Amino acid sequence: MTGFSPRILRGYLAAFGDCLYATVIARQIKHDFPTCHHTWAIATPYRQIIEDNPYVDAIWEVPVSRGEAVTGGCRAFAREAEKRRKEGLFERVFFTQIPPDNFQNFDATGRISVSFHAGV
Repeated sequence: MTGFSPRILRGYLAAFGDCLYATVIARQIKHDFPTCHHTWAIATPYRQIIEDNPYVDAIWEVPVSRGEAVTGGCRAFAREAEKRRKEGLFERVFFTQIPPDNFQNFDATGRISVSFHAGV
């Protein structure tokens, strides 16, 4: 499909070190989908880690606390993200954060888990 620029949402809400490791996924998304519009959803306390990232076109700031970012707040965000995908606001949604629902991708360290089991 020529000229198609998919809108991609990626949810990785927390935490500082994990979000830093997860920046490699932003680069990979832009590599795999060079014309995409990439939105990164991130919790308010961690937003600064991705500001000015050249591989992120927009930031969806999720107003949750640090603790909520890896529990119920993450699940509520995932429900809202899926709703927006079904409404056509995003063509692809990636949930790459390990806790609370992707522990099957945990591979002993956060860096390896985030980088190699992202599903991108």
